[in-house]
Amino acid sequence: MMEEQAGSTQESITAADSAGSMSEQEMMMQEQAMMDAMAAADEVSPNPADDMQEPIQLQPVPEGTVDPATLEPHPYADLLPYMRESQFAELKESIELDGPQNPIVLFQGKILDGRNRAKACQELGVFVPAFEFLSSEQRALVYVLSANQHRRDLTASQRAAVAVDILPEISEDVNRKRIEKIRQARLATSGNQTMANSPESDTNVNAAVTARALAGNMMGVGDNYVGLAKRLKEDAPDLFERVRSGALTLSSALKELNGDPDDPHTARIKSVRGKLNRILRDSDQAPELLDRLETLLAEFA
Repeated sequence: MMEEQAGSTQESITAADSAGSMSEQEMMMQEQAMMDAMAAADEVSPNPADDMQEPIQLQPVPEGTVDPATLEPHPYADLLPYMRESQFAELKESIELDGPQNPIVLFQGKILDGRNRAKACQELGVFVPAFEFLSSEQRALVYVLSANQHRRDLTASQRAAVAVDILPEISEDVNRKRIEKIRQARLATSGNQTMANSPESDTNVNAAVTARALAGNMMGVGDNYVGLAKRLKEDAPDLFERVRSGALTLSSALKELNGDPDDPHTARIKSVRGKLNRILRDSDQAPELLDRLETLLAEFA
């Protein structure tokens, strides 16, 4: 159902591969407000430097000092999928007619935002202006995710896959107070729009938030949906990559992974699997079953 809704409301792609109609200035203002709210939160981080107000700056890169052809994508940029071929062709055509509508943003000498624009301009021989993002890695991550959260070419399935990929950056080991500050900052600066996009938006917003829930909210999908995508990545990485690229929906991938529930063969497998799990949880019966299974499986090796 969620995929059908996402598919039916998906709009055609714009001539930029980042923040929809948001300008760089608007994006910068949004990120600055978010970080100011984080710094103003009541909790104090164990690391005082984390609470220092550091202005976000986008410094223009002089023309001719950087060759886009030599630039690599920043790892944070690669957390997001590239455009599909048809979408890239539309972007390239738009740039050929009207020029690039937004600059690329660099961080640590790599492309933080605008990989598709840079590639299109390179192929067309068109100059693309560049800005250097001057701030911390934490802010760079928030910046690129915020810039791409509203990309209308990304389906809910793709956003869930991206949320899974950013989990290591905001894992459960991250200080929970910092996670809560980020969540409160996002709520304050987005007018609850991000939370409203989540199926869990009617839950207690003051409850402690997990890294998985935060990742989902950052990409506009629900906690449970991220959990399904995480399970898919663990059990079937090949299917996960197809979901991430937009070639397959998450629901279709899970059906492919689990099998057709109406298929007699699938039903039989699930029945046997359930019985095995029940026996394996029994400390008295589990050792004997494992011995027999090992002997049986050896015959099929």
